[in-house]
Amino acid sequence: MIDLAIAGVQHGHFMYFLDSVAGRDDARIVGFSETDPAKRETVAAETGLTPYESHQALLEATKPTVVGVAAAFGDRGQIVLDALAAGAHVVADKPLCTTMEQLDAIEQAVTGTDQQLSVMFEKRGYGPSVKVRELVDEGRLGQLTLLHATGPHKLNRPTRPDWFWQPESYGGILNDLVVHDIDMYLWLTGTQSGTVSGRAGNFAQLDKPGFEDAGLATVHGDGVDGAPRAMASLEVHWMSPAAAPWHGDYRIRITGTEGTAELNWRTGELFLATHTTEPELIECAPNIPAATYFLDAISQGVEPSVSTADSILATRVSLLAQQSAANGGELLTWHR
Repeated sequence: MIDLAIAGVQHGHFMYFLDSVAGRDDARIVGFSETDPAKRETVAAETGLTPYESHQALLEATKPTVVGVAAAFGDRGQIVLDALAAGAHVVADKPLCTTMEQLDAIEQAVTGTDQQLSVMFEKRGYGPSVKVRELVDEGRLGQLTLLHATGPHKLNRPTRPDWFWQPESYGGILNDLVVHDIDMYLWLTGTQSGTVSGRAGNFAQLDKPGFEDAGLATVHGDGVDGAPRAMASLEVHWMSPAAAPWHGDYRIRITGTEGTAELNWRTGELFLATHTTEPELIECAPNIPAATYFLDAISQGVEPSVSTADSILATRVSLLAQQSAANGGELLTWHR
């Protein structure tokens, strides 16, 4: 039996853990921790789960197989380190942590162990993503050359907690939002090294100094033997129209030497056009609950599809993009 403990419920993505456990007979949730008393009481009442005041108390009392992390962003790095020290596998909501020092410590802590560490990059499990990966592997798009992703999000300002507005506890818009599309770029292209630059600014929340409500990262892959590798422009913002019926109209356009694919993650649609086939709407499977891949892997004793190495690399590139934005768009190098 997989005993899953949820460390922190500050972000609504903690529901991913509940959704992924639902209907399984090989996994159960043994409790959750939350330092905010009001939030702790509300979630306990709504879910019926046993609450703990701290992640340390949760780890000690439940001795979980897996720790799911959805705490305030600035708290996540230490929670991950403590969970690894307790011998648990870790599946975390993004971002994994907010500083490069935390990431280095996490990488050191998990290296050489048999523990699994994964970030829930849920876009990989969306129907259009699963299908486009098949098309890429089949060579339908040829060599990938360009990826452009848009990541609009509703701000929902009145409901945001205090830590969300503080740079030291939030960690920046690129580390928070663009990390999803950095992972998509790495996953689809297989690029092992390259450069990244970032830009971010505060356009509409001027009473919240230091907060960023829009950002852009550009990623370039190193070629092999002089051959070019794919480039990406990845935009994110907190300006999704408040009157829209959706949180964000997330999309990515992928250009290859043999064709293009456009994914609309909000609608679950994938449009394909190639040099040899007419444009078509490709049927896609339903989205997979975000943590299912991880629980499946732990149950089967195999490495999760979003591996430790994948999780660390995507986080590293996003932290470098955030660092670049703080330094006026400085070009920084990265590698697996």
